[in-house]
Amino acid sequence: STLSSNSLQDSRAGIRLSWRELELRVEQRARKLREAGVRKLDNVALALEDDPDCHVCVYAIMRIGAVMVPIDPTWGVDVVNAIKAKTSFGL
Repeated sequence: STLSSNSLQDSRAGIRLSWRELELRVEQRARKLREAGVRKLDNVALALEDDPDCHVCVYAIMRIGAVMVPIDPTWGVDVVNAIKAKTSFGL
């Protein structure tokens, strides 16, 4: 994914979001996270992937004021599960 002056783009997936579309998606995701119980300063585990939806999740977590705990899926099941067990929520 790349950021340009007018959009977020993922050329591999053929996705292009204008900043307005990104803002709308971030607000929708933040609302869903709040409805799920995520609050300011909660730890939220997020599997990092190179796609626009991951950017949306990062910005939504920041909008709420929660703390993103990055997870690299290549770390292995035991490590990922241990990190998730110590966080409030996992995405």
